[in-house]
Amino acid sequence: MAMELDGGSEKAVNKCAGKVSQYVTVLANEPSLGLMRVNEHIAKATPELLDRMENVDGATDGIAAGVVDIEYAGEAVETLLASATVFDSISGYISSAAGATASILSEQKARKKRGEKGGLPVALPSEPYVPRAERS
Repeated sequence: MAMELDGGSEKAVNKCAGKVSQYVTVLANEPSLGLMRVNEHIAKATPELLDRMENVDGATDGIAAGVVDIEYAGEAVETLLASATVFDSISGYISSAAGATASILSEQKARKKRGEKGGLPVALPSEPYVPRAERS
């Protein structure tokens, strides 16, 4: 199965193949001149390749750091999802406590209306508790 290339890639492949063919021909006919050309090519291409290698190494380090960040974020999300049941439980306890408080208050009011003395053994505050830091 033949591969189809776009115009630019096809030109680049043909140019590269032509240069390789030229270098092989020169190397076969004039070994010292051919080796000199190969040496020139290596000297010219090496700095660019080293720059690219450094860029790839830097990108690899950045990607590795990103992977670590993503792993930590995933662990944090898993922890939050696992704690959702705890928050639901706390919410249930708060609802139960609020219901019990309302029930006790209504019972105390009903006893007061009936004129009963003694009331409940628990005296509840008339306003909800506010921590000192939030008081103004």
